[in-house]
Formats: sequence, C-alpha cells, structure tokens
Amino acid sequence: MPSSPDFHGRLSRLLLASAFALGACTADAPTRKPDAADRVLLIAYRSTPTSEDVRSALRQGGRGLPVIEVDVLQEAEPASVRAALQALRDQGKRYRAVFSISPTFARAAQVVMPDVPVIFEGVTDPVRLCLVDSLQRPGRNATGYMHLLGADETKKIELLHDAYPDLKEVLFLMSGLNLPPPNCDLDDPYWTAPFKPDCQPGERELDDYITRRVRGAEIQAYAQARGLKLRFVVTCDVKDYPALVRWAEQRPHSGWVVPWHDQFNRNRRALVDQLNASGLPAIYPRQAFVQEGGLMSLSALEDTGPDRPALLSLLQVLGGRDPAGLPVQSPRGFTVTVNGRTAERLAPRPSLFVLRRADQVLR
Repeated sequence: MPSSPDFHGRLSRLLLASAFALGACTADAPTRKPDAADRVLLIAYRSTPTSEDVRSALRQGGRGLPVIEVDVLQEAEPASVRAALQALRDQGKRYRAVFSISPTFARAAQVVMPDVPVIFEGVTDPVRLCLVDSLQRPGRNATGYMHLLGADETKKIELLHDAYPDLKEVLFLMSGLNLPPPNCDLDDPYWTAPFKPDCQPGERELDDYITRRVRGAEIQAYAQARGLKLRFVVTCDVKDYPALVRWAEQRPHSGWVVPWHDQFNRNRRALVDQLNASGLPAIYPRQAFVQEGGLMSLSALEDTGPDRPALLSLLQVLGGRDPAGLPVQSPRGFTVTVNGRTAERLAPRPSLFVLRRADQVLR
C-alpha cells in the first residue's frame, strides 16, 4: 500500500525526536555549553525558500528546543563574508550554529569560527570544497545536504541518448564562472580575495580550464562508452546564448546537456529559448527549465519545507549532536519531466521508452 505524505511527515518527526533522545542519553554525546547564546547565524547572498524555512522553524521553537533568534548576513563575495564574520567574532558575537546556502560562505564560516558548527545546503561536492573529510564521517565542524547526486551529469547523457538513439554527439554546456577547486589551505586566496573569473566563451577540448570546473574526464569517458563524441561549450553570460544557435547549426545529430549552475538558473527562460531555437534536444537539471519550455529534465528528488534534510541536520546539531559524526545527506533519487509540447515541435520525436519512463509529462 503506498504511504501518504502525512505518514512520511510523522515518521520524519518521530525519527528526529528519537535522534535527539539518543543524543541526550549517549554518554559521549556532546552537551550544550551553558553560556552559548540561543542564536543561529544565517549566511546567504539572497533570500531563498531555504533561508525562510530556517528562520521560520527556529523562531517558532518546539521539537525540544527553545525559540532561537536568527541573525542574517547577506554578502556577495567570500572575502566580504570572511571579513564580516571576523567583525562579528571581534564584537564577541556567539552562535550555536551557522547555516549557509553557499559552499564558499560555509567554508568562510568554518575558517573564521572553527569552534561553531556549520550546516550547509546547496553544495555539490563538500569533500572537494574542503568542508568535510568524507560524506559518511565529516570529521570536521560541518555537515549538511548536497543537492546533487554524483552521477547527475552521466545520467543526463544516458537519458538524452535513450530518448534520441540516433545522437552522435553531446554538447555539454558549462559556465566559465564555475569556481575552480580550491586549495584547502586556510590562507589560500580563494577564500580571502574577490573572485575574478577568467571566462572564455566558446568550444573547448578537455583541458585544465575544463577539469578545474567540472569532472570532465569522467563525463567524457562515459559519453565515449556510449559511442558519443563529447564537446564542451563554455558561456560566460546571458549575452553568449544567441551564439549557441549559430554554433549548433552544423550539428544535426547532437543534443545539449545542461548541468546545474546559478548562471543558467537565473537566466533559464533566455537559455531555454535559445536552445529550443537551435532545433536540438536538450536536457536540464531542474523541472523549472521544463516549465519554461525546455524539453526534459533529470532532477533530484528534494524534501522541502520543515522536513528538508539540511534543516533537520541543523536541529540535530542544536539538540546536541556533533556535526563531525552526522553524515552529509543527499537526494533520495531522480525524477524525469518531459515537456510534451516541446517534444512535438522537435524532429525527431523522443522515444516512447523515455516518454513512458517520465514521472511527469507537461502538456
């Protein structure tokens, strides 16, 4: 018998309460410092549903916790976040935890406030970004939720090829603004200086520029294993999107793979319009692109609202758990969405196999 959303909500609340009770009863469980302020610092570059959920949940109290005040720090650069955090520390500000929806901001908090637990959300690879030692045993003062699964990009290639078996080539779109892997040295300029990307739009081979931004070798090897040629296409800004149509004119047996990036998400309507104009099929990282007219998406199943994993991790830490021993959470799986109207306008049509496999077809 299928379970109801209410059942899942009650179950998650029961599991959370049990985790709190276990933490309180375990002999080696950390205890709350008696002089710790009942405040959480929320770092964000803009207001999001996540940040609003966190503020609302903490200010309501309950779940065995007192009402907790939330201070909000809104900054745009890792260097400015680090300076602002240092100023708060110099002023004697004390927090029971820091919550961040940016990996670079979370790392800045980890650097400046190493004795304060850091909970993150919106991170693709927390090990690579030096936030944790491993996903199962973070080993540091941070844990949280990674909003993508490791096989995201290769699964997009698989689904696109299944939908269009005659494809010969994959055009992997990427933003040159992607941050390169940092050095975990606390004095690395990545964490202290404003980021000035050296963005170069256009087609690129698998070189250092690519591998510093995506797992290019892994993606290329997977495409080749399916008999597909892979090309990396770099964009720096929305003004580069019209060139994608001209660039794709001579590639009739190609398809676009769009990974997650804030640049693409902010400009998703403009991107969808140009990729549709190219006449080539495209697969996107979120259902929101399909709602804007994109062909199809392979997106992670995410829990939102009061039961979102990062918020539950935060509540566990506030209840006394050590973040170093709390595994990093990841999505429960994938969901496939197809825009039926867009599929009908493209030639050829996607395979019936993929249409039947879709979790949702928008009409």
